[in-house]
Amino acid sequence: MLLEMWRLSYQAGNQFHEILFHLHFTDAGWDLQVPEQIQTPTSCQPTHSNSDSSHHKAAFDIHSHGSLPAFFSTTDNADESGFRIYAVLGRVNTLKPEIKLRVGLFRHCWDVPARAVFDIDRDFFMVDVSLLSGCKFYSTDVPPINVMENLWS
Repeated sequence: MLLEMWRLSYQAGNQFHEILFHLHFTDAGWDLQVPEQIQTPTSCQPTHSNSDSSHHKAAFDIHSHGSLPAFFSTTDNADESGFRIYAVLGRVNTLKPEIKLRVGLFRHCWDVPARAVFDIDRDFFMVDVSLLSGCKFYSTDVPPINVMENLWS
């Protein structure tokens, strides 16, 4: 699934657009949805969010930042206010595309490594930048704290 999301992100990035993906679990397993969406160079929004939409059913909300690094922007922090796993794919047009992942619980977030969620090897082609600045738990309304630093100090 990550490979397919990277491929579609690469294509969208070639047109200078972000792209949004939803993953939800069905009786047949994980289902990747590319919802109908409004795409711009700096945003992607689903056009439907009613109770039967992929947005409503999603356990994962993943989007690309095209050629920019994988990071959660101020816009992402404002938009991502539910209870699910959020991820950003970045630098998708390079030899070292990036992924950044967090678990979100109503504006409270925990950065986690992609390997904790996806079945990927250590030598997977994407660079996991999720924990580069430390293991953080934070609210999108207040500055983050470094959890590991606080545990050992």
